[in-house]
Amino acid sequence: MGKEVMKIIIGRLCYRDINGNGAFRPDRHGFLTLSLLLFVLLTPFIASAAEQKGSITELVVVPLELGMNKIENFASGGRPAIIVKGWRENWNAHSYNFFLVLMPSAIGKTDWNVVDIVSDERHTNDFIRDYPHTEDDFVRSVRFARGKLNGVPATLLITAARQTGSRPIPDPSIVIFEVYKLEQNNEIGTTRDIFKRVLKWESDKKYFNSDMALQKELGLP
Repeated sequence: MGKEVMKIIIGRLCYRDINGNGAFRPDRHGFLTLSLLLFVLLTPFIASAAEQKGSITELVVVPLELGMNKIENFASGGRPAIIVKGWRENWNAHSYNFFLVLMPSAIGKTDWNVVDIVSDERHTNDFIRDYPHTEDDFVRSVRFARGKLNGVPATLLITAARQTGSRPIPDPSIVIFEVYKLEQNNEIGTTRDIFKRVLKWESDKKYFNSDMALQKELGLP
């Protein structure tokens, strides 16, 4: 399909002389056709990117303190959750908070099961962590929130991670946002409930703080 499109583009950008020989000299109609073709080809990608950022709305952060946090009506069916937030002190700038989510199998039960965090079929984690660094230059931020995904109420886990690479951590960098949705699960090898990644995109601008990126791009404190 790509080769056929290129033939059309090249054909429209050329004209034939009186002897029927092709000459690579663009004419006004060729440029018009090229513009229309590019618009048709690129529109799905532009729409897809806009849909990713625009499909989560009405976000409200779930407030968490260090220790155990019991959250009522965490799941859509009314089941609660316990989110354990712990601080791992490294005695340097690389300490972090970790978050462990537990949920019962039914309302009223006390079989608190771990909720896995699933980014794809090969990557599953029992917990997730942030990376405050000095806090002035947060590298990775984590938020639990309620909101709507494509207009449907959902419980979400949202992360923002600066792509610092080999550059100094305080330098501004592109941020990758990921959105995970709480879902019930029946696949062998993972937990009864999971946070499954449903959205992922990069920021258009660079940030020196991932907390600031969440606030600017998604309105999350």
